[in-house]
Amino acid sequence: MLLMNSPDTDLPLRMKTASEPPCRLATLDLGVLEGLRDLERRLDKRVLPGMFEILKRHLPRSCHQMWQALDEDDAATLKQIAHKLKSSSRCLGMPRLGEICAGLERDAKEGRLRGAERQLAAIEIEYDRASTALERFIDGPAAKSAA
Repeated sequence: MLLMNSPDTDLPLRMKTASEPPCRLATLDLGVLEGLRDLERRLDKRVLPGMFEILKRHLPRSCHQMWQALDEDDAATLKQIAHKLKSSSRCLGMPRLGEICAGLERDAKEGRLRGAERQLAAIEIEYDRASTALERFIDGPAAKSAA
């Protein structure tokens, strides 16, 4: 399933036709996620669902802003938003999404916007894949013992 509209806003996301993301990293980094589960056990509080909710709220708007920046040839804005998404996705154990964002950030930093449409589409596709996998992880059997 590809994202077409943000659930929290009326901002449409562009239709995506990109192929498999161009890196071989896993969709989820279980080491990062288990580290977050360990933190939850130490705090006796679930933090992963809240962190994920923040990303889910912000990513559609960020994608919309990146598409706008691309339409306006605004490499600086594209770089800034890609950097934030890179950091957020890596902190949530989504290395492939982080790597795609890093590539877009790098290209925008150097003013190379050719091919950015493909990268933005790949971000939206990989987010859809990673968020589905992360929801399964969050709701999985280990979640009950984390809280």
